[in-house]
Amino acid sequence: MKHRIFPLMVGICLLIGIGIGIFGIYGNSNKAKSTNTNVTNSQIHTKVPSSKVRVTIEVDLKQPKEKHKILLNKDIDYQKDLNAFTALKKVAKKKVGYQNGATIYVYKIGKYSENYIHSGTGWKYYINNNDDIVKAANLKSLKPGDHLYWKFVDGY
Repeated sequence: MKHRIFPLMVGICLLIGIGIGIFGIYGNSNKAKSTNTNVTNSQIHTKVPSSKVRVTIEVDLKQPKEKHKILLNKDIDYQKDLNAFTALKKVAKKKVGYQNGATIYVYKIGKYSENYIHSGTGWKYYINNNDDIVKAANLKSLKPGDHLYWKFVDGY
């Protein structure tokens, strides 16, 4: 009798452990995603404090797979000589790929690199959600209270 109950108990414990593990993995990842998005979306639409600059990095594509996703939204202290590139480097740190020179060209932020999704996708930046800027990011000065958007878009 002992020899039949022990394997049964071990089997039941293994099934319970596997169930808890699977639920923990999927349950926690879904919670983290929804909490992060809700907080970030509400922060995006609030007014930027006058001593700060808000930097938002997002994916904004026409393609449904990764149509719209906020990657980062952060307020940083305004400093004299802050430009669109230095603000990006401040929040994204080493996750930025760029070509250096008199003008700086940003081709990668995080895993999203030029043509990553399909040909014609790349990075553009906007200030206060106005039309895209035609100046290189290192040549565009920011003012206190500005909202800088870096968007991974179709047809950059």
